[in-house]
Amino acid sequence: ILLGTAPHLDSKYAVFGRLVAGEEVLSAMEAMPTRKEGMFVMPNERLTILSSYVKEPYEASTSECILELRETKHRADGLAVEIEKTRQKRLPGM
Repeated sequence: ILLGTAPHLDSKYAVFGRLVAGEEVLSAMEAMPTRKEGMFVMPNERLTILSSYVKEPYEASTSECILELRETKHRADGLAVEIEKTRQKRLPGM
């Protein structure tokens, strides 16, 4: 997550999004101590995002496709958490 400007990325990448919940988490991330490595400012301690999701622009439809997508996203989030737990157990400190 980039929490500031990055002129070196201008005209190279496009990401669109909006924070709809969890502002306190983002504020805590912004407040973490950082260090500078070349042109990058990095947190002193590694941050790991265990899961995220895409909020659909509309929730009115209950078609089979949208229900399947929700179910798949839920399973993927659960797998991401399990993978992270396994990684932390087998590769501590990374």
